[in-house]
Amino acid sequence: MSEADQEFIRLLARMQELYLSALDLNKLPTSVDGTWRLGLAQQENYLLAVASGRLSFHQALALFFSMQFIANSKGLERILVDATASEGDMTDAEREELGMKVAQYSATLSGTTRIAIVGQPPVITGIGAAVARAYGLPCETFSDRREALKWLSDSSRNTPETPVFP
Repeated sequence: MSEADQEFIRLLARMQELYLSALDLNKLPTSVDGTWRLGLAQQENYLLAVASGRLSFHQALALFFSMQFIANSKGLERILVDATASEGDMTDAEREELGMKVAQYSATLSGTTRIAIVGQPPVITGIGAAVARAYGLPCETFSDRREALKWLSDSSRNTPETPVFP
């Protein structure tokens, strides 16, 4: 098993811990391994996720899977990710794979998930969101949290787009 696979398995285990701790979303989870943090809080009708620190591809994937799983288990169809305090240097190919896998995972969940991501280049480029949209997941990037919240609350955008890819 490769080192990357071992890291991914470790992060999936952490996702389960996040889920268990998120049963009370008023309690923010602690640092995963000292390099990044994920804070979760249930707002009125969406899950707020605040990510900070340096995120690798595998950490970002585990972060999105855990957010989607937790939001779905809480009956929330919207997620606001604030990544303004995040760092990272994923390649464009990793961003594309991230968008594809997040959209595919979302399709396995019973609720429609809409994801708004707040951040700035070079960390948040919009490549992953564009790929996720191509796979049918309503996902957008924003530079401002207010714009993201407005997009999330727009009920006309609740229906997922028809996927371009099978």
